Amino acid sequence: MDDPGSPTPPESQSITPDGLAEFLAQHLASLADVLMSVDDNPRLIDASLEDVHEIAARLAKVVKRQVFGHPDFAAEVLHWDIGGMFEHARTNESDNYEVYADDLERHQRRQGKDLAVADSDADKFAIVKRRRAYLETLFDLNREISGIIDILRA
Repeated sequence: MDDPGSPTPPESQSITPDGLAEFLAQHLASLADVLMSVDDNPRLIDASLEDVHEIAARLAKVVKRQVFGHPDFAAEVLHWDIGGMFEHARTNESDNYEVYADDLERHQRRQGKDLAVADSDADKFAIVKRRRAYLETLFDLNREISGIIDILRA
């Protein structure tokens, strides 16, 4: 069951390209806000990682079902060959989230232990690397969905 705050677009039979574009733009703004807020301090994403992933996953789900699943919209978007790029960005976001979340959880468990400086530094560098990779995938997904919105509006 979807939670009340989740993006739920109108029925695909009655939605127009402009209506879908506006719906996506409103919800993409949430992801853009997160990306702007972590731009100066990327560590801020650690505390809300699961929520950020939920935003990204829900947006991707709507695009996949309502845009690529709708015959009229799919033809237009596929004409611009954006489907493969979107799918790549969606898959990367999901994959990088899993790796980052696992490493972050492991790092948090190990923080309470008496680690050697080298082990502690290795953990921190691993988290920094995973965080950067995940943020890149969020920016990519944001860019691809923005492109889809532009095509729907055209």
